[in-house]
Order: sequence, then C-alpha cells, then structure tokens
Amino acid sequence: MVSKSKTYLGPSKALFWILGSGILGAIGAGSYASGVWMLPLGNVTSVFTTYPVVTLILARIFLKEKLLLHQVLCIVLIGMGAILIAKPSFLFETTQVPATD
Repeated sequence: MVSKSKTYLGPSKALFWILGSGILGAIGAGSYASGVWMLPLGNVTSVFTTYPVVTLILARIFLKEKLLLHQVLCIVLIGMGAILIAKPSFLFETTQVPATD
C-alpha cells in the first residue's frame, strides 16, 4: 500500500535543503572550472581550498555554533596561506621579465 504523505525524496522540509545543496554544489563546481580556465592553477587551488573557512563562518551565522580558539587560528592561517600562494600584486611587488625572441 502506498501512502500519499510519504515521498521518495524524503521529508518535504528537507527537500529545500537538498535542492539548495545541489544548486550550490553545481555553482561551486562551475566556478572552479571557470577559475582553472581563466587563472593560474596555483591561485585557483589556493582559493578553492579555503572552503573550510567559509563552512566555519556559515556555521557560525546560520547554526549559531561557537568558534573555538583553534578554529579561529586555523581561519587566520588558511587566509594567510592563500594570500602567500596567490601573491596579489597590491601586496607583493611584481617585476616584469622582458620577453626574448
């Protein structure tokens, strides 16, 4: 016997979060692919691997989780590492190497 109140996709309240997760995952994958196509691979990889920082910040905002001292330290270290790998021109002096023919 099939009940009309049950669905194969799970509870209706969870469906919103499941669809949202899929949509954001697709946006993330597309952003990564376009970033690899347009930017140096090292920069894209260093920025993309900072997703734990975004997760911690969103968990603090939406789930009201407390940030512990070691988590804050990790956020700072990950941010500094991403900046050092990407070497933005406004922080690091860049020198132009003349092209040889």
